Amino acid sequence: MNILCLGGRTTGIAVAWDCLRSFLAAKFTGAERHLRRLAKVRAIGTNTMATARIPTIPFTSEASVARSNGASKQ
Repeated sequence: MNILCLGGRTTGIAVAWDCLRSFLAAKFTGAERHLRRLAKVRAIGTNTMATARIPTIPFTSEASVARSNGASKQ
């Protein structure tokens, strides 16, 4: 569930490597706030009413978007 995002134009290589090493070395502490978050994720995964409310977003290619706007891709 964790993700690391670094700005390619704003983060130097040395800083990015340091951030990556720290990110990968981090350990789960089992702190109460983290356990509450995990419980929320589990509840969403087991509650069909909660997941039924998540809208699906259909994938559209660049070409189909261009066609729907009246343009054609050449």
